[in-house]
Amino acid sequence: MKNITDLTTAETILFPVDTIPFNFLLIFTNLQKLTKTLKFKSIETPEDENKNILSLTMTTGEFHHNDTIYPVEKLMIERNRILVAIKADSDVTDNFCQTIIKFLSEIDPYKRIHDTNKKIRTYITNCIVTLDFDHMQLFSPKFRTFIHKNVTKACSSAISDVARVHIEPRNLSFNIVYSHLKKSLVDPDFQISSKLLTIEPRVGTNPRERRFFTSSPTNSKTHIKLLQDLEKALSRREKLRTSGK
Repeated sequence: MKNITDLTTAETILFPVDTIPFNFLLIFTNLQKLTKTLKFKSIETPEDENKNILSLTMTTGEFHHNDTIYPVEKLMIERNRILVAIKADSDVTDNFCQTIIKFLSEIDPYKRIHDTNKKIRTYITNCIVTLDFDHMQLFSPKFRTFIHKNVTKACSSAISDVARVHIEPRNLSFNIVYSHLKKSLVDPDFQISSKLLTIEPRVGTNPRERRFFTSSPTNSKTHIKLLQDLEKALSRREKLRTSGK
């Protein structure tokens, strides 16, 4: 595995009801402090049919951490959760989230968010990476034979063999479904929504380059470890195949 680029981590933190000081956040002075520090280019406050503000959504900002400026794609603060997406690893994103929580605690005279440990975190990591295997190795030998022989022949016949048919892999995603969740500390009705595990050729690249877009509902360290484990598993399987064992 090499040439990791465009690493993005997203983190969602769910809090108990009435923990986030949402009304204090909307005070102009407090909002100005937050946006001035993080330099967001866009701020939106969507409302419901009764003109109640549902969330504070900020996009295209920046976060200074350890002498590096990281692009903040999104910060959304709702009445019971915070959503963050940053072009950085999970350590930086965690630090950013703690900065936001600290700010919310400072503007809240009741210090509610500072005093609670009853919160749930979920993660998503995306990155583009060069992996040491061909995408078709993700499929069984019988399936690869079917694609290269049966499908190629059928598609060639469909156009009267006037063009050469070459089949390239495109998409591969798995739906990660969370069920039988234990009673939540935050909300007894809380459920984690399904998320995708994706390993697919990077759009616009030649498959021979072995560049992949990858995504998983994990932090960045776990995500990288999964990719390393996948490389090892496919490499071991290919060695066994070529040795005839």
